[in-house]
Amino acid sequence: MGGVLVALIGGHFVIWLTFSMYVASTILMQLVEDKTSDQAKEENLKTMETLLEGWINIWKNPILRSIHIMISMEALANVVWIAATLCICY
Repeated sequence: MGGVLVALIGGHFVIWLTFSMYVASTILMQLVEDKTSDQAKEENLKTMETLLEGWINIWKNPILRSIHIMISMEALANVVWIAATLCICY
């Protein structure tokens, strides 16, 4: 979809559109209220332990590990598409 958009309206406009949408989403995220309790906020301090536990589970489970390897490869491919789009713009 992004490639078609670049082909139709041009790369410079797509970059400015992306930037504008990013700024708008940042502003709108500031309007979201955090209504969690104090106990929930204390539990959020253990985020690093939770993340580590999740990655250990992913590494031990072959199906989840395969899915995450595919996600990583897709992310690398997306970087190539973004770089190609930027090269077209300049």
